[in-house]
Amino acid sequence: MATVLAAPGWNLGKEVWPQNSIYDIVLDGSPLIGKLRKNTKFGEDKMHIAMGSGLPQGVGPVFELAKGGKTASVADQMTLTAKTLYALFSIQGRLMRQAKIDKAVIVKPYGRESRNAIQQWKRDFTAFLYGNGGGAIGKVSAGSAVTTATITLSDTSKIRNFAKNQMLWASTTDGTSGTVKTGEVTVLSVKYYGANKGQITVSNTSWDTGIPTIAAGDFLFRRGVFGNVITGLDGYIPKFDPGTSGVPATLNALDRSDSPTEYGGIRIDGTNLTVLNAGIAAASAIVDFGGMPDLWVMSTTEWNTLRIELSAAGSLTYGTSPAAGIGKYKPGMSYKSMTIIGPRGDIEVLADPDCPVGRSYMLMSETWEIASTGELVSLIESPMMEELADAWESRFVGDSEVVCEAPGYNATIQHTAGA
Repeated sequence: MATVLAAPGWNLGKEVWPQNSIYDIVLDGSPLIGKLRKNTKFGEDKMHIAMGSGLPQGVGPVFELAKGGKTASVADQMTLTAKTLYALFSIQGRLMRQAKIDKAVIVKPYGRESRNAIQQWKRDFTAFLYGNGGGAIGKVSAGSAVTTATITLSDTSKIRNFAKNQMLWASTTDGTSGTVKTGEVTVLSVKYYGANKGQITVSNTSWDTGIPTIAAGDFLFRRGVFGNVITGLDGYIPKFDPGTSGVPATLNALDRSDSPTEYGGIRIDGTNLTVLNAGIAAASAIVDFGGMPDLWVMSTTEWNTLRIELSAAGSLTYGTSPAAGIGKYKPGMSYKSMTIIGPRGDIEVLADPDCPVGRSYMLMSETWEIASTGELVSLIESPMMEELADAWESRFVGDSEVVCEAPGYNATIQHTAGA
């Protein structure tokens, strides 16, 4: 535990990390965070979002019949609560004491540890941004033997969500329902590339030593994360209709089962289409439903395939796409993009390393925002002395939730089987 005490010397954190510098780290290389609108005024305990209304049906050339068909106004809403995400780090007490004599002693260690903490906060947040709110960051493959210390993920591209010393939980469900299994494991090593990509080895004797009932096919979570993170794209526009195939019918207190497209988005099967044709199909479906798509985010794998397709067709066009502001901060950051022509105009195409491989998202960007209670993420000003260690703790924290006012104007596209 940590207790608040006056930090020796000066406010090092704010000197090393002014708020704008924190945002530069968070936005760098993360196009979806960068492109979505930011609302830093989420001050309510619960935010109520009007999701749409049934069109009035008192229409017709005969007045009496039109009047007889008139319907009452219908307005549905979601109820959102901000989700908190911390990133903590510590500095040795001896370094803090030395800093009273020479401030330079602590600047580099503090800068290194704090930068790593920001990067980890960003890594988790972007993973959740594409998730469904359950918090699962991977799944044990069907062929893995949990009686050993090493397993392989079913989707090896999600290995970027894991790191050495990370503590993990497991469950048979993805966090939108069910419970966590008893026990935990600690990651010893991770294979990010090569023939063994997707392998995770734990410091426990075996996976089932740490989590006795773990089994192949279980979902994996960072310790403390289960059904308590932001609602990402897969929550608002899931792979299956709400209420079917394990997708919850209710999201943020709204029952979507009677309006699976309006409140659950559009689903496009592109497994037998080129990436480009799948995207055009999604954009056309959105336009037919009344939306205007302008942003298409995809993994680097799909992005490269699309690049080859556009180049072969002689229609490859590169551009830059600026990041949206956060409060009063207007970043000068932009992302390299390609452009395709959709039925309602140009659509920016961005490669995001956190987007699931085999699946992309066609979006109407103005229907989305990231709402936060103050800064999206900020550094707590005063370091706190550790109660059980000779160290000083600092932390980054953000309280936020993703908002989509019109899921039906957005589409999820499946490019490969199982994605």
